Amino acid sequence: MNAKVGRIKELLDDFDPDWRSQLEEVLADEQRDAVNSIVNQRNIIAHGGSVELTYLRVKRYYEEAQCLVDQVAELCLPTGDAS
Repeated sequence: MNAKVGRIKELLDDFDPDWRSQLEEVLADEQRDAVNSIVNQRNIIAHGGSVELTYLRVKRYYEEAQCLVDQVAELCLPTGDAS
């Protein structure tokens, strides 16, 4: 299943509804758009379509997606958590 932001929220909610709420509070539009664009572009390419991607756009998508990954990691494994 594609990891669009909606699906990521659903997965977080399955583990802990508070995680979903916390992500929604900090999720920036740029992060959501970047992750969804990555998935959309990947699907177009996988089905033989042509896309107009520049290095700078891919780099920006990556940076925004990495911020989202970091936020999800912090929800699941808080750095202040003593394990």
